[in-house]
Amino acid sequence: MPPVRARQTPSFFSGGGRFPPIIGVLIAATFLATVVGVILERNGIPMVSKGALMPALVMKGQVWRLFTWIFFELSPMGLVFGCLALYWFGRDLAFRFGPTRFAIGYIGGAGLIGAAVVGISLLWAPLRDGMWLGSIPLQEAVIILWASYYPTRKLLIYFVVPLGGRTLILVTLAGTALYAVFTGFAAMIPHFIAEGLALAFVNLPSPSELWLESRLRGMEQKRRTHLKAVPREPTDDDKPPTGRWLN
Repeated sequence: MPPVRARQTPSFFSGGGRFPPIIGVLIAATFLATVVGVILERNGIPMVSKGALMPALVMKGQVWRLFTWIFFELSPMGLVFGCLALYWFGRDLAFRFGPTRFAIGYIGGAGLIGAAVVGISLLWAPLRDGMWLGSIPLQEAVIILWASYYPTRKLLIYFVVPLGGRTLILVTLAGTALYAVFTGFAAMIPHFIAEGLALAFVNLPSPSELWLESRLRGMEQKRRTHLKAVPREPTDDDKPPTGRWLN
């Protein structure tokens, strides 16, 4: 008789098992933080502004801003797109990398982008008084990763135009550049940084790959140094041809 497995009840945050719970947690955190933050801001409690990425205040010690800025959306459409992007693209990546690694990459990616913006502001003074909110830069990075790891899958734009793989990556980059033309390059700095980090993650070798390659190279070099040429004993075939080969 085969063993009876206990039935696992799907987590509330897994949508009945349709996606990893970490995706549900991130979607819920983004939705609740945005809605509660907007309500509190309207009533004089600056929750959203306290979570925004502001280089001048980060340099004064408010380091939590490096991570909290992605949980507050600026508009209803931004909130809907951010949550849908996590559901459409994030779930596949969470299945691929695992929930813990995906969560670390998502939150850590926000910190890296924020730190890069702060670093650039040290060289470009106008950025120091800037303020950034929203997960769209991070969602663009998620889209690039998804298109790189699943190049044969297609996304229907307006339910008509299929995009996938390299085309989807190029459209994402082109859209960011187009927005920069209208809003200014400074406003799109986090977007460019996020996309650059995603492209580097996909195309550059990982530390483990670099270590393995160096180990293999060292073993090959060691094998070569232990080898030496051994002179071959002359044979009859090495003797010059005699007259019997001449006409």
